[in-house]
Amino acid sequence: LYAVTYDNFHAFGPGTPDGLVAEGGYNFHSLTEGPDGIYFIGRDELEGWEQIFRYDPTSQTISQVTSFTDGSVSNIRDLAITADGVFFAADRFDSQTSAWRNGVLHRLDMDDETVDGDGQPIGTLSWFGWGGMADDPYVRELVAVGEQVYFIAGNDSATDQLWRADDSGAGVVVFDNSSGYDGWFSALADDYNTYLVAFQD
Repeated sequence: LYAVTYDNFHAFGPGTPDGLVAEGGYNFHSLTEGPDGIYFIGRDELEGWEQIFRYDPTSQTISQVTSFTDGSVSNIRDLAITADGVFFAADRFDSQTSAWRNGVLHRLDMDDETVDGDGQPIGTLSWFGWGGMADDPYVRELVAVGEQVYFIAGNDSATDQLWRADDSGAGVVVFDNSSGYDGWFSALADDYNTYLVAFQD
């Protein structure tokens, strides 16, 4: 059992009555299970920048997996973990337009480029807009199902709909589900009050 308070991470189990694990941050939230540990969001102790952290159950240690230092990525939320990447929604400053974009889909590469074949070293951060997606998509409700990440985001008609990011190949492909590409999932299109959860056994 894992838990966070404002400035503490707890991993409860045999021999750990209080479960307190040494860490280096505060304002922790959004515990999310991944194949190699527990990911969560918080602020680093040095400068107070928002970061993503990971707890490794094997070593029982916490590491900071992002190193944002300029404020260009903020309001991180909705983590979803695949075998080799961390997807999340965040606001981002677009240097090309000198404007903020709200709720943009991001991916942090967590696998060596020689393993997944995407040509990106560990720690590479990518962000995505897509044809038909709003400039401010307000991505939310990210759910990882294997190497697929489903999420709700606005389209260029200001309507919420279901999208899917395919992380199984050498690059991420985002599908607009309004056409029913994923079968019965198309019934979720155009619904403003959709929430996602996945169960895998």
